[in-house]
Amino acid sequence: MNQYTAALLEQINNKLQQQPLIYFCKEADRATGLEDLLKNYYIACVDDSYLTQKLAGKIKVFCAQQVKTIYQTFSTLNLISSEPLKNWIKEVAPSGFYAHFFQFNGPTAIKAAELGGVVLNNDYKLNRKFEDKLSQYEFLSANKLPTPKTIIGNISEFEYHYLAENLKSQFVVQMDRAHTGLGTFFVKNEDDFLNVQKQLAGNKVKFSILISAPTYTINGCVTRKGIFIAGLQYQITGIPQLTVGAGSTVGNDFSFANELSSEIKAKIFTLTKTVGELLQKEDYKGLFGLDLVIENNTVPLIIEINARQTANIPLQTRLELKAGVTPLALINLAEFLGVDITENPPTEILPLEGSQIFLRAKNDNFRINHKLLSGVYRLQSDNSAIDWNSLQVKDTVILIDEDGDKPLVWQKDGYNISDIDQGTGGFILLIQKEGNIRNKSDEIVRMQFNNKIVTGTAVSPWITEALNAIENIIK
Repeated sequence: MNQYTAALLEQINNKLQQQPLIYFCKEADRATGLEDLLKNYYIACVDDSYLTQKLAGKIKVFCAQQVKTIYQTFSTLNLISSEPLKNWIKEVAPSGFYAHFFQFNGPTAIKAAELGGVVLNNDYKLNRKFEDKLSQYEFLSANKLPTPKTIIGNISEFEYHYLAENLKSQFVVQMDRAHTGLGTFFVKNEDDFLNVQKQLAGNKVKFSILISAPTYTINGCVTRKGIFIAGLQYQITGIPQLTVGAGSTVGNDFSFANELSSEIKAKIFTLTKTVGELLQKEDYKGLFGLDLVIENNTVPLIIEINARQTANIPLQTRLELKAGVTPLALINLAEFLGVDITENPPTEILPLEGSQIFLRAKNDNFRINHKLLSGVYRLQSDNSAIDWNSLQVKDTVILIDEDGDKPLVWQKDGYNISDIDQGTGGFILLIQKEGNIRNKSDEIVRMQFNNKIVTGTAVSPWITEALNAIENIIK
């Protein structure tokens, strides 16, 4: 931990001594990264999981699915409206608290205030202005920021040939709002367009030229001290074995992103800083993310602004701490708490090493019917899979091929990359709890690594093979 991180953390913890910080979210992972460092820090989440149970051994956690009377609670608003949660808050924060949300809306903010919470998020209307596809494009266009060529309009009023002529034969259709890439459609021909047009009839949508090039993500944080930028990562998207959404993100590789040229990195840094400064003029502060596509391997174009904490921040926070970099998540917290930031913003993108990949549910009501251990695993030889006393496959082994020569062997408990032994290596494997039900595009399995998993923009084959094997076992 560098001196700036230590000093900032001390100031934040002094502030939290006055009243606790409660992070409200559906999945507990969103609240992780700083839980080992923050004092008087609690989590209130919806979903029960191995991760939730591991966190409860460190800090106070309220989990809705562990309370039988509200087991069917599926949103943060339902969570914060429930009587058990209200009673829990009275116990842990009788004199008030700071409330932090991954995603929230007006009613959620009102409920938090009624319970004595001071919300550490931007106004939800400001988030929506920059995150909804249509108003976001207006913002980007008005500020002459580089984006793929775009047309906005009611999808029912367009013909395929007009769009194909203006956007080339293949283009992207995006709804104004959608979940995990499910509102993004890739049109390759007229039949594709007619199907999408029928599905979205009457909706105002965004049409964009399809640029077949690698996609990257980078995070920033708007503060009074300036724009802090970190976490350049290659975005792993739309692998059909892992998701039904062609536009769904299924992973992030920070290590692979380091291979971009210094010239491209400098352009991405400048572009991200510009966006951050423009957000600041609109009274936005704190974390934001950009999704970018690199056209012709030279020009970064903005394809999306995420005006909030992005889902990759928990892993990024771990990687930043490992690299001796002050985490953006900590800087974000300092900004909202009014804590002075003495460190100057970076002038370039610093490299981080690590990656993660997800398996998403391919249909609604996907039930986890069989239990598998979560924790630290290693891919080992076939001899490691056998208990030589009984000559049976060990209970702590997952076989990912019919021949049994690629066993994933459980090493120990662990839920983040800090739990991986540096000498022996391995990776984190997190699997949804038996009995949990997931909807389409919800995460059901996650793998995290201290190194890169992408080569030539393709994920190592054994990883997708392992995720598919796990899917077949648990369903």
